[in-house]
Amino acid sequence: GESVAGALGVAGSGTLPKAKSNATVSATGGGVINADAGVNILATGTDRAITQSNGLTIGLLAGIGISDATSTSAGQITASTGSGTITGGGLRVEASGLQRADAEAEASGGGLFAGANASVSTAHVDPQVKAEIGAGANIDITGNALVYATAVTEGDADAEGITLAGVFAAGHAPSAGVPD
Repeated sequence: GESVAGALGVAGSGTLPKAKSNATVSATGGGVINADAGVNILATGTDRAITQSNGLTIGLLAGIGISDATSTSAGQITASTGSGTITGGGLRVEASGLQRADAEAEASGGGLFAGANASVSTAHVDPQVKAEIGAGANIDITGNALVYATAVTEGDADAEGITLAGVFAAGHAPSAGVPD
């Protein structure tokens, strides 16, 4: 989000955008599967949330700007045999996910007398990646069984603030990347 404000006296503005991405990917076997070769059950997903917040506030006497950006990437990827019967040379059940959240906040405030800004950015990454042999499944294979899940996560949070004033200036800019 973006905001711009100006006034001859005191001006204030703020943006509070939020982005959440929670894609769901599921690959599930079921029924009866007979294969001379191996049986592969694969689920792969990519989930990305991006938020940008920019504010510019200028008042002749005082200006206060606020930007708060929050991004959450919380995808769910599941690979499962289900409760069916699988007969074959081998079995591979694999779930893999790439999760990313980016949050960027920038605020500015200024005036001849006072100026203040507050920028806050938070990036949450909370993947749920699961590979499983389903309850009640009947597996009859002659080779190896591989069951695994992998997740690659990244969270980036950036906060910036600029304040210009003749007498009093204050700013606050925390940022946090939060792997849940």
